Amino acid sequence: VDHFIVPNLPDLGAIPESLGDTPLMTARRAGTIAFNTALAAELNTRSTSLSVTIHQLDIFSLFDHMLDYASDFGFSNTTEAQNEPSSGTPNDYVFWDDIHPTSRSHSLVSASAQALVDENAPIEVISWSINPNGSFRQTWIADPSAPYKILSGSQVDQLTTVTPFIGN
Repeated sequence: VDHFIVPNLPDLGAIPESLGDTPLMTARRAGTIAFNTALAAELNTRSTSLSVTIHQLDIFSLFDHMLDYASDFGFSNTTEAQNEPSSGTPNDYVFWDDIHPTSRSHSLVSASAQALVDENAPIEVISWSINPNGSFRQTWIADPSAPYKILSGSQVDQLTTVTPFIGN
């Protein structure tokens, strides 16, 4: 085996368990950044010394983006756990409990991992949303190096062109 994928940590200061406690949020964010920096350096060293490819999946940035632009991904709640008795629809939440992401958040992570390692047909997740009829929709950009088109579908192998996309 000469190809690996290694994720870093999400911002542990931004999980529901940390929210509301500013010193804890600050300490956990700083700790996460320190860990991720050390991990990246070690992975770069190992990649060179072992002559292997190590794809580094940036979960930290992915979750920061997901939390900052939650509605673009179809999330309405980024601060509470979905498993609370009064919770709404699971797909609306980023977190299942005070620490762990929901299945929908994990799906976004897996799509990002696929985009990172699929050299023949890279797929970049743009957003997730709900269609007017209430059905779930993922929106993707296929091959970020080519002219962009917005593609939509619930699975990568079932994407259909929706509209051309012009942007940065």
